Amino acid sequence: MENLYFPAVSIITVNYNGVRFLAGLFDSLSRLDYPAEKIEIIMVDNNSSDDSCEFVSRKYPNVKIIRSDKNKGYAGGNNAGFRIARGEYIALINNDCTVEKQWLSGLVKTLLQQGATLKAGAAGSKVLFFYSYLLLEFNTGGMPLLVNDFIINNGEKCGKLGVCGPQENLCRSIRFISKCSPASRSSDGTVTSWTLNDGAVIAVPIADENNDIALTMEISNSADIAGELAVSLGEKERKARIFSGQAQPEVSKIRLEIQKKYFDYKVDLVNSCGIEINRSFYARDRGADAVDAGQYNTADEIFAPSGSSLLISRRMLDETGFFESSFFTYYEDVDLFWRARLKGWKVFFCPESVARHHHCGTGVEWSPLFTYHVLKNRMITIFRCGWCGIFTRSYFAFIASAALAAAGCLRQAFHSKRCSRPDIPVRLRIIFEFFYLMPKNLISRIRIRSTKRIPDSEIKKFMTVF
Repeated sequence: MENLYFPAVSIITVNYNGVRFLAGLFDSLSRLDYPAEKIEIIMVDNNSSDDSCEFVSRKYPNVKIIRSDKNKGYAGGNNAGFRIARGEYIALINNDCTVEKQWLSGLVKTLLQQGATLKAGAAGSKVLFFYSYLLLEFNTGGMPLLVNDFIINNGEKCGKLGVCGPQENLCRSIRFISKCSPASRSSDGTVTSWTLNDGAVIAVPIADENNDIALTMEISNSADIAGELAVSLGEKERKARIFSGQAQPEVSKIRLEIQKKYFDYKVDLVNSCGIEINRSFYARDRGADAVDAGQYNTADEIFAPSGSSLLISRRMLDETGFFESSFFTYYEDVDLFWRARLKGWKVFFCPESVARHHHCGTGVEWSPLFTYHVLKNRMITIFRCGWCGIFTRSYFAFIASAALAAAGCLRQAFHSKRCSRPDIPVRLRIIFEFFYLMPKNLISRIRIRSTKRIPDSEIKKFMTVF
């Protein structure tokens, strides 16, 4: 770095049955352009049943391993790492990530530069999806298209779409970018089929740049007659048609052959460039699923960094405290950085720091467990950190939406129709749990709100519309 000051950094990753990802992570950490003697690497293992600990002990003896006797989740696992970390700064990286050479030096440089004049507490990376992608546009002649059972090359048939998958099940890494909507879900809440409207765009991962891609899928249209279907590869003025045919009312199978000569059309997709919030304090990843075209190449101040890749000042943790361990996973980053902001700490985005993320590599997005933790932890975060009005409005809006959804399902059941809303029991459970969760978190709320150093108007500045 320009000032040649390299503070000691502890890098923490939390692992649960993620052995298939660990070589990629630790190999990439070994290639950082940061002095190795200034780096401490800690892996917190959440009682994995695979051979993660044995693998790391054997292949990466420099990694300190903390073995938990139970799965403490993201929050509890990182808190265990915080307690033994010796660094002036602490980096967190998901176990299903790999990092680029300047990942750490970029984060440290950002905090040192911003900290010269501001109370800089954390910096977040540009997190891209692990694979590069090819964009496919479906022109359906105005008729919606139902698609499912994707297969890439000779991999497994994909029953859960838009999640993430290792190389042997690449179809799970397909991204549904625009004009796509879930058509059906499995009993655990994951999407099993999609509706593609005219002009829909999906992104297909490239795992092997030396071989062509064959994408097979089952399709049907919503009309009583066959409709024209054209599939183009690329974006804007740079497109190549790779399929022309018909979509029948009956289910049929099509195969798209993508030759490797088209791989120079590939793009990187953003997973997260930080966390943004709306007026109801729902959080989302900034830039998610956007093509990385340089639009996120400025070191902006952000509300919070993505929990998948960030650097935190030890001084900030000492003042703010650790993650709320009762959260297990999801919204713990929003909670921590809301608390930090109330104490005057600032958070920045660092575009020079790049990580690649499989995303839900050891979890299932929108499974009942995922839904439970996201919705419950959002409400607890608002109760602990927020002003009275936002919690009251959010809680009663949550009750109303759950009641309307339950009533809709009852109407469908009355007409002998199947209701595919596995989230409704989860929402009802959260409503009743809050009768004891609010008293349980009341002391935390009093402490957080009574010690805040900035007005809530400073938090409201980060609220956007989505």
